[in-house]
Amino acid sequence: LPKGLRDALTVASVEGETFTAEVVARVRAADEGETVRCLSNTLDRRHRLVSARGVLRMGNQCLSRYRFRHILFQKHLYNSLDPVERVHLHRAMGTALEMLYEEVAAATSAVAPQLARHFQEAGIAQKAVAYLRQAGERAKKLYANQEAVEHFRRALALLLDSSADEPWRNRREMTAQIRESLGDVLE
Repeated sequence: LPKGLRDALTVASVEGETFTAEVVARVRAADEGETVRCLSNTLDRRHRLVSARGVLRMGNQCLSRYRFRHILFQKHLYNSLDPVERVHLHRAMGTALEMLYEEVAAATSAVAPQLARHFQEAGIAQKAVAYLRQAGERAKKLYANQEAVEHFRRALALLLDSSADEPWRNRREMTAQIRESLGDVLE
């Protein structure tokens, strides 16, 4: 593959097996329309490396969804990144996703686990904890108690591991809130 197409797929591999053309374009500072054309025409129809999954409408925004045809290809691309590139791409991916979903609060809570993963991988614990907590609250409202417990436990573990960059008072308050939410789910 030409370098530009491989770079686009490498960025897409950071988002995951299923990815969004607009997010890939924003992370690469590329034209969204051109990215969609490359993914649909060259990488889907010609090389059969990805498949178009449809368009998701969010407010006045359209998000073009794609999926790697084989998970091993996605994993190979992701594993080809060095640790420094991964951190930078996860940060850029989290920021791009935040910007895309910020106008629709319900959508943001639906992608909160994904945002948490990107910010955790980027080493931005404060944002990761906030999104894990949001994901836990959403799961609790949907009566997905096991999922809620997992999100709250991950948030708590991450919060306690990242205590050095949090003021003690804020860390203590957040820990208490997460434990309270966790207790509500377990009752």
